Amino acid sequence: MGFREHRQWRKIHLAMDPAKSDIRAVEFTPKRDGGSPVLPELLGQIPEEKPIGTVTADGAHDTRRCHAAIIER
Repeated sequence: MGFREHRQWRKIHLAMDPAKSDIRAVEFTPKRDGGSPVLPELLGQIPEEKPIGTVTADGAHDTRRCHAAIIER
């Protein structure tokens, strides 16, 4: 009763409101994909009328593209 199929791991990227513990945006990517290309897409899912006070992420998001997306938002 074992699995014969090869499992495919996925990454889940979340944008949360830490004060309310609400998930504001979500993206799934294949395991091999990096996280930094997803940040602008996550920010784009959050309605413009919802302010973003702080962005906290790991070192993979310390890129010019991510910084520009954060500043633009």
